[in-house]
Parts: sequence; structure tokens; C-alpha cells
Amino acid sequence: MIKNLFYFSFVFILTISSASLAMKFEKENESKIFTPKLATFHTSRPQETQKFIDCAFDSRKIYTFSGWGTYNGSEFGYGLMHLDEIKILKQIIQDHPERKDFYILDIGAGNFAFSYGLAKMINKDNAISSDIKIHLYGVRAEGGTGLGDTQDISEFIGNKCVLHNLGLFKTENLFESLKERNINLKNKFDFIVSRWSFVHFVDPIGTLEQAYDLLIPQSGIILMDSFRLLLQDDPTNESPKNLLNMWNFLESLKVPYIASLSGVQYNSHAGLNFMIKRPHNQTISISMSYINSYRDFKKDKDYTRLVTQYVMPHQFFEELPNEFMNHNNHIDVYGDKSLFEWVAKNHSNWITNEKERTLTTYYYRGPINK
Repeated sequence: MIKNLFYFSFVFILTISSASLAMKFEKENESKIFTPKLATFHTSRPQETQKFIDCAFDSRKIYTFSGWGTYNGSEFGYGLMHLDEIKILKQIIQDHPERKDFYILDIGAGNFAFSYGLAKMINKDNAISSDIKIHLYGVRAEGGTGLGDTQDISEFIGNKCVLHNLGLFKTENLFESLKERNINLKNKFDFIVSRWSFVHFVDPIGTLEQAYDLLIPQSGIILMDSFRLLLQDDPTNESPKNLLNMWNFLESLKVPYIASLSGVQYNSHAGLNFMIKRPHNQTISISMSYINSYRDFKKDKDYTRLVTQYVMPHQFFEELPNEFMNHNNHIDVYGDKSLFEWVAKNHSNWITNEKERTLTTYYYRGPINK
């Protein structure tokens, strides 16, 4: 009896010890074994918001070309923050010598001039090895890009690029639109660019969240311009607070970003150009909530006047710093220094030395919340 009691006690102690060791091992390695969570903010969209998104899409899908003029892009790029997209791509390739495939996405691709132009430059650039494959995706609501219900077309451009131009694409439902095409691009894109598109979106925050989830973890970047950000206390989408709202939003994301005033007047006020980096596996944290969407009847009944109002519980700034507003025509950049320095590697007009400042240089001023 005593012998059996001793045996069972020994087994019990051994079992507890093994469980404790297993728990300790799991805790020590939980940061190494991580499954990214899916973005969830956009899934809480009010029905009215989704209704307006559908309405906006329906108003564009009848066209076979994009009529946005200047902001359709060109073979020379979008020029956001005067950055050279081909230099950014080459820096990304240089940072990842272990990879041969790289992915770029143009959201609101106009007439796909950006993709074709970039492909042309990539194939001409001898510094990009011939065994590198660049997958260029462009998405837009208009049709006229190919055959079939989705109006998609894929083609090889030279020996380095594959173009995927996706038409009749409901951009504000990025996940759903890709799933409908059986395309899985989660955690895939090295570089996402968008110009003068999010300003027309009904739900720019929900769309940005989805775009961020398509970035490759640790290094993926988004380069884009500002949009209407209407908060609970803003009476109209012409709010002079839009610039302040954008800065508060960028700070709330808690990921590396850099931003500067753009040369484009936005709602009679200066807009922003900015870059966001995905530094880890986690999805972006949107600490906001929806109020609802509505049509701004003070304007014409064009679909671009469908706007969404949000709640931002915590705002970092009640007003922007004086030195930010009084930039004396210099191009000052605020945000994450390491991201700025990464860009500056291949852009000689991006500087940190104040003595070198000119009207054409991008000067790093530091984080805006210092």
C-alpha cells in the first residue's frame, strides 16, 4: 500500500512538473510563434456606410476609363513627397537579398499609367537583377480593363514584371473583392501607393486598415495622401480641423510614420502626404468607432460627397505646434526618424542637417509630439 502510494505521488509530481515546464516553454516562445489577427475595425461598419460604399461603386463601374485627370498617375510616378518610387523599390529589394518576388499595389489606379510606367523603368534598370520578379497590382472601380465580369487583365511586361490590372474592383471592400477573385494577398505587399483616391472614399479609415493588413510584416510600407477625416464634433467635411484630425489619427496608430504638408490644397486647407510602415505581425490598431455616413447636401450630389463620421476617443493634440504651421515654405518632415533615414538612403534631398536646408530639401524636424 505504502509502495503504491509512493508511486502515485511520484507520478503526480512528475505530471505537474512537466505541465509547468510546458507552460514556461510556451510563454517563452509565444512571441516567436505568432498568428497575425485579421483586421476587424472595418467589419463594424454601419449598414448605411456600406450602402453608400455600394452606391459610390455603382456610380463608377459604368465607366471604361478614369477621368481624374492629373491624379491618374503617369509613367513618372505619383510624386508623393517628391519620392522616386523606383528608388524605394530598389531599396526594398536591397534590404531582402533572400527574396526574388516583390509585390506592389496601386489603390485607385486611374488608367494604370503608374503600373505601366514603373514596369517600363524596372525592365530598363540593370541594377535590378533579371531573376527578380515584380508583381504589380492596380485596382479601380471602373471597368474596361479586360474580359469577363471582373474586367481583369494580367500580362508580362518584359522579363521582370507581371501586371495585374483589376477593374470593377470595389476598393473599399479590399478583402472581399480579392476573395471573390480567389486571390490571397494578405501579408504580401512590400509597397502600397495611392494618390487622390482615399479622399473620395466613403470609409477611408476602414479601407486603410485593410490595406495595412496586406503589407508584408516587418517591412511593408504605404505611401499616400490625406483624406477627409470627419470627427464627432466636426460640423461639415470642410472642417479646418482636418489637418489636425489627420495628425491625431497618425499618432493614434502607434506605428512608424513620416508626414509632411503637401502642395495640394485640401478642402481649402493644406493636406498631408505620409508614409506608414508595418513594423510587426499584428494588424493595425484603430482606436476609433463609427458614428454613421451621410451625404453632404451642401455640395452637389456627386458620390465624392458621401462622408463618414467617426469617434476618436483620445486626441494627442488640441492644436498643431506653431513651428509646424509656420514652416516658412521649407518642406519639413515629422515622425519616425529611422523611417526618414531609410528613405534618405536613396534620396539625397532628404536631410537631417539644418544647415543644408533649402526650399527643395525635405528636412527632418523630429516627432510632432516631442
